[in-house]
Amino acid sequence: MPNALVDYSWPGNVRELRNLIECIVSLTDNGQITLSDLPEYISGAQKPRSSQYSKLNGLPFMEAKKEVLQDFEKEYCYNLLKKCQGNISKAAQLAAVSRRTLYRIICTHSLHRSF
Repeated sequence: MPNALVDYSWPGNVRELRNLIECIVSLTDNGQITLSDLPEYISGAQKPRSSQYSKLNGLPFMEAKKEVLQDFEKEYCYNLLKKCQGNISKAAQLAAVSRRTLYRIICTHSLHRSF
């Protein structure tokens, strides 16, 4: 697991790491974080970054950045809602965002509450 956390690029920097750790700790029953507790976008981050983002080559920077952030937002919220069994209030609290913000993300990415 340490490699998964080190290899991930952390586009949200320290806040993203803090939110993830708080979320995982609050949802882990045995007090030990394993690779399976991490979201797929992080646990699969052991792929070389160059291949991970090769589809973005040739795009203008801002367009590529927007696409990466949208992918992150969708994956993060999906995994968070899955761990919270679709409870938007709990997920919003763990992500440190308002319910309204999380609901907007759910609608934007067509994430349905079927967890």
